[in-house]
Amino acid sequence: MSTKPYDQAFKYLAEQDPETLLLLCGAIRPGENVRIERLSQELTVSVKIPDQLYLIERNGVKELAHIESQTVYIQEIPARTLDYYLRAWIKYQLPVISYLLLLTRDGLPENTTNVAQTSVNTGELQITVRYHIIKLWEMEAGVALASNSHLPTA
Repeated sequence: MSTKPYDQAFKYLAEQDPETLLLLCGAIRPGENVRIERLSQELTVSVKIPDQLYLIERNGVKELAHIESQTVYIQEIPARTLDYYLRAWIKYQLPVISYLLLLTRDGLPENTTNVAQTSVNTGELQITVRYHIIKLWEMEAGVALASNSHLPTA
């Protein structure tokens, strides 16, 4: 039995009388003064490209490493990190570990630790993302370079 006719009828009625549908679902109350605007059903969003995204597999377990590199810390970094984190998770359906590689101290708040988090609360969806902050100026150059034998030597 095909559900297509029901689907088509539902979509037609929803377009013709959204208020009744929203009342039926409990999204609005009877007599409530609201303005209803039907939005496009297409949920495409602009393309945003993270600096680096890697798939890591260890002992049969896969995860993504997301790395953002910034010369200057700006207030939008936590929200941007959350955005990239969510997009990576939606696309790959794998755990994501985010890293913020800061190349300079410029703009960095004084009390910033090496792990930060940002949250979004949108109605019934609440998301908190932790990300690791790597402060390049705090690393000893010799130790950082010696940690990877694949780096070219002078």
